[in-house]
Amino acid sequence: MKQTNSLMKSAAFAAVLAAAVAPSALAGATAPAEKALGFNLSLTTDTFFGFAPMAAASYSLSDKLDVTAYGIFWSGGNNGGNWGNWTEAGAGVNYALTDYLSINPQLGFLGGNLISSTAADEPVMGDGIVPNVTINLSSDNWEGQVYFGAYLTLREVDGATSAEFLHYWTTFGRKLNPYVSAGVHYEQLCGGNDNIDSEIYTWVGPYVQLTEPTTGTFLRVAAGADVTAADSFYKMTFGVSF
Repeated sequence: MKQTNSLMKSAAFAAVLAAAVAPSALAGATAPAEKALGFNLSLTTDTFFGFAPMAAASYSLSDKLDVTAYGIFWSGGNNGGNWGNWTEAGAGVNYALTDYLSINPQLGFLGGNLISSTAADEPVMGDGIVPNVTINLSSDNWEGQVYFGAYLTLREVDGATSAEFLHYWTTFGRKLNPYVSAGVHYEQLCGGNDNIDSEIYTWVGPYVQLTEPTTGTFLRVAAGADVTAADSFYKMTFGVSF
């Protein structure tokens, strides 16, 4: 296995699109103030990572700019929990490019031991860093998302082998009506001990999503082929905003 001895220099960004509908004011009455602080919770399970809940928060600075923060409660996935109760937390800013398109660069920090020692050393906060970006699209008829994250070493452990990863996906779909949408999901994970470009999985398949439009609560199910492993994948997410 190849030792990773230095940080990769990577410019990456991440994003979460938040849509809010302001209540209309009665004639002669003062409109209620818009909520400045919002939260999102998504519960995801898939073939590789297992159960991975994610919490996100955004604080509005203006109509176009939010401060954002997130945390991912990674499970052991199919590795049996040897990653040291892996945890990811980070922050950034979200900028609305248009009424239906936004971008959110964020920088995450890892707790555990997967990146710095491939689960060979004691888990620590500072296992690695995660520069990442998400771009979200949501119009009347279309929806989509592009995500890219680089999992890079932040420390070196004597006698241990480090590992770095690239994780990215894209989804694009059509809103069939206010409650149902469908489209295509593509996702790839690369990296490990030998080469950050080494493919671990490549998922391609359709998804179906049910959405409650007034609150943004949704349930999404995706499934299809793992092209790299000549196998299959599944991924399910339930999300709620408050």
